[in-house]
Amino acid sequence: MGLIRRIRQNWRAFTIKNKIALFTAIVFAFISLSISFNILIVRFSMVDFGTILNENYKCNEYRKSLETEIKLFEQYVKSGNEETKVLLDEAIERTRNTVYDLNYDYTQIGEERYAYPWSIRNSYEVYAKQRDSFLNGTESQVNYIERLYELYDMQAYLQKYGNELMDETIADSSKIYQEKIPSLVITPWIVIAFGTLLMISMAGLAKAMNKAIVAPVTKLADASRKIAANEFQIEDVTVDNKDELGDL
Repeated sequence: MGLIRRIRQNWRAFTIKNKIALFTAIVFAFISLSISFNILIVRFSMVDFGTILNENYKCNEYRKSLETEIKLFEQYVKSGNEETKVLLDEAIERTRNTVYDLNYDYTQIGEERYAYPWSIRNSYEVYAKQRDSFLNGTESQVNYIERLYELYDMQAYLQKYGNELMDETIADSSKIYQEKIPSLVITPWIVIAFGTLLMISMAGLAKAMNKAIVAPVTKLADASRKIAANEFQIEDVTVDNKDELGDL
């Protein structure tokens, strides 16, 4: 109670300029705090889950690009069509981009999941070298069928690891989501409590400003109107302020 009394006494002693400056600063602080809190909520609900979705998207893009490349590769081997070759080259470029776009951050994805993109990348580099050599005909045509089926085996291997990476990524994403569920449940209540606290605080500040400035000015205005109407039998205007209004 002693602290509250001292705060009230100091508040009454503030000049009007200082009262307005303090009120403005507190309002600004509340707005900044509200913005920061909202940013935190948005980051939690969108950025973190956006990262999960992005990881799943990258894995799925790799699988789709590789599947398209495999189909076009088989079509080109059978037909030798130049239009198919153009489409195959485009698919090869997309697959290469998706391979190097996978997440290779060991500290972020952990040891178990890191093994999959690492295996895909290393295997893909070997596969790409043999595939390009086969398509460009830079090697002799001896054992053509054997080399072709070696490429098919490598493609199957890359598909297998792509599927396993996708499964592992989904499992990790599900685990992260489950860990965040308790926070998601409590977040709306935190928002409601924070909003209520802000409203109560702002209402208290508005009441204090009304009592410190608006009410005394209203009393003085009423007294001035009575004096202007030649009504001098009025009570003295009394306020608790020790500022300019209190002196007036």
